[in-house]
Amino acid sequence: MRKEALFAVLAGILLGIVVAFGIWRTNNALVKTQTNKFLTEESSQVQQSATKTSKIPNINSQIVIAYPNNLDVFTYETVNIKGLATPNSKIVISNNQNDYITTTDTQGAFNQEISLDGGENKITIAIPESHQTNMTVFYSSELQKQLSQSPNTATQSAEQKAQEKAKFAELKIKAFMGTITDKSDTYLQMKNLDGTIQIIGIDAKTTAINEKTRKTIAKTDIAIGDYVVVLGSNIEDKEIKALRIIVSSYQETESIKLIKGSVIKTAKDSLEIQIEEGKEITLVLTKNAKIKSETEDSTNYKPIRLTDIKTNNKIIAVGQEEKDKFEARTIFRLMH
Repeated sequence: MRKEALFAVLAGILLGIVVAFGIWRTNNALVKTQTNKFLTEESSQVQQSATKTSKIPNINSQIVIAYPNNLDVFTYETVNIKGLATPNSKIVISNNQNDYITTTDTQGAFNQEISLDGGENKITIAIPESHQTNMTVFYSSELQKQLSQSPNTATQSAEQKAQEKAKFAELKIKAFMGTITDKSDTYLQMKNLDGTIQIIGIDAKTTAINEKTRKTIAKTDIAIGDYVVVLGSNIEDKEIKALRIIVSSYQETESIKLIKGSVIKTAKDSLEIQIEEGKEITLVLTKNAKIKSETEDSTNYKPIRLTDIKTNNKIIAVGQEEKDKFEARTIFRLMH
């Protein structure tokens, strides 16, 4: 009996060990499975993140404008163009009449103040021989007077002007352009330049102007078929609340062009430029052309004469190209 009891105890212990080992193996396998699943999921997320990252635009291959936005409206005559491009590259910014040049920093950022003309300003921002982007903004000093609590801006302090700008920015006023297709006492229907239909709400605060005569007109004088520029706020993408309506005429303007090259021959009133290997072009000046030279420290550009430009000088010219001739309104001589 004692032997049988002893065998029973030993068998029970052995069975317990087998069961415990089986449970340990099962738990260990489960932990490995869960760990592998976790690592697989983490790897997948990393791959997805890498894929998303690879889709981020490469600012080295283009110009990214941070400010302003297309069709923004301004009530002061200057605006700072801010953006990103290739680090340490020349950026040329042109509007209706003026041209500016700046250099991006080591991170590719640039910030250039420009002057605005009254009304529509077509702005070109370009890296010569590389990338170019275009935008349109509007400047209206009269709109500022219409909205300002102190219409006489000449007497405003810097703090008052800053406050006015901040209040105006909150209104998010944009410019809308198109042809009137229908009208009533409280709204105008406009066909935008892209062919879409836009409703323009008008009220007692809306001012209408004839651009040609520069005189205020009655809103009822706006006719079907008129081309207009509307300065106002967009209400939920459905209706424009018009503050100012300018009856104008659509004008197709030639886009500004840039060339960059080396001077191979100089003359009294022209330059021969090599812009590409084997390609040459004659550069002539417009009547009021401006010529500027980069300073040695690259911090500024000072006015010079055409005769100051010598053979092998590097230049950037802004203007219009016709066949084998380029009419330059601005020339920048580069020192670096």
